[in-house]
Amino acid sequence: INAVDVSARIIGDIRVEASEGAARIADLTIRPANGTGFAIADWSGKSLTIDVVDMSTGVPTDARRLFTGLIDTPTLNLDTKTIGLLATDNLQNRVEALSAASIDVLIPGGYHSPVIFDPAARGWSRAQDRLATVPASLDLSPPCDFRISDWAPLASPNLSFTAAHILDGSLSTT
Repeated sequence: INAVDVSARIIGDIRVEASEGAARIADLTIRPANGTGFAIADWSGKSLTIDVVDMSTGVPTDARRLFTGLIDTPTLNLDTKTIGLLATDNLQNRVEALSAASIDVLIPGGYHSPVIFDPAARGWSRAQDRLATVPASLDLSPPCDFRISDWAPLASPNLSFTAAHILDGSLSTT
């Protein structure tokens, strides 16, 4: 949080929800350091990054970014003495801040017709109009870079299974 490692203070699960064409949402709970004072409102807008690391050797290796965003809604639980943090990657606001020309470059092949769409559309509305004309979606990658996801199928699958992966009786036809 704000470039300070709070991993040791995380309580329970970290959940990251990612849907195509929508803002990525992270939800986690931390226990504040003993003897520290804070105001819940001060947590809003702070940066939050979540990395997953391989700890199989006891030393963190192979760090991979899972989430980058801003804390949106902090909540205080007095019973458990914890702070719940709901964060967003801020997709809509980042697109909203772009110029029409930047959006046009960001969504290649997209079309914006002043006859069909609102000619004054800007930001998120303009991006959605352009996306309606191409088989793709716009979202942010875990490190928070814009990316276009093409809907066309890949030439080869990301995962494939062989007979060695199939357990006896695990597949059936209906």
